[in-house]
Amino acid sequence: RLHTVLASDPCFRMHSGELGPPAMMRSEEDAVRGAFARAFRSLDDDILAESRADGGRDGCTALVVLRLGDTLYAAHAGDSRAVLC
Repeated sequence: RLHTVLASDPCFRMHSGELGPPAMMRSEEDAVRGAFARAFRSLDDDILAESRADGGRDGCTALVVLRLGDTLYAAHAGDSRAVLC
């Protein structure tokens, strides 16, 4: 579900990942960082709500690598990590 939540974020309709002036790149990085945070929070909230309804105490970990144009973004939550070789 994370990929659909992330893909629906308006940030990805405005940014292409193409290289540009430093100020534009920082703006894009901030927008992508915010999209990751919103998607991770939304999915974690959904999982916790489902778990609580069943009397559980589950959470989630996540790892996302996104290629946007010529730029590669990676994000993780919980104890998931990635190494790019």
